[in-house]
Amino acid sequence: MPSVQYYLLISQEETAVKLYRRNGNIFEYLFFTEKTDMIDFPFFETKLTLEYIYKNIL
Repeated sequence: MPSVQYYLLISQEETAVKLYRRNGNIFEYLFFTEKTDMIDFPFFETKLTLEYIYKNIL
């Protein structure tokens, strides 16, 4: 699907996020585990920390 820019998998049991980000015709794989890690979503012109994603969850 050419319209998919990001595919994000968020663990419910630990601080762990897998990000697949489109780079042309391929997807880059990035893995985040620290609450201070910043995930960049340039297509949406935004950034999120894991601390923000996991707020009130873990």
